[in-house]
Amino acid sequence: MRRVPSMMLALVLLLLTASAAGASPYVIRGRGYGHGVGMSQWGAYGFARHGRAYDWILRHYYRGTTLGTAADRAVRVLLQSGQPSISFAGATSAGAVKLRAAGGSR
Repeated sequence: MRRVPSMMLALVLLLLTASAAGASPYVIRGRGYGHGVGMSQWGAYGFARHGRAYDWILRHYYRGTTLGTAADRAVRVLLQSGQPSISFAGATSAGAVKLRAAGGSR
């Protein structure tokens, strides 16, 4: 009988420690079509075409969150794995980076 309260206390302490330790990094996972996580590209596009601002669109899809600023830090996005190369057409830049026809970016 005494084990149950001790186990409950241990579980609560474990959960509190885990949430405090994992406060800074976060991972968002999704893939393919229709995974149901986050913002619909077509829905956001439709809202924008009808005059909705980016902050309204973000609040619509991510209810219960707030917009704010964050310190600059690297963001890594895995687009495809297990491939020696990928190809694309029609782009001359990716943000401020100019793209070359062969051999990557400068």
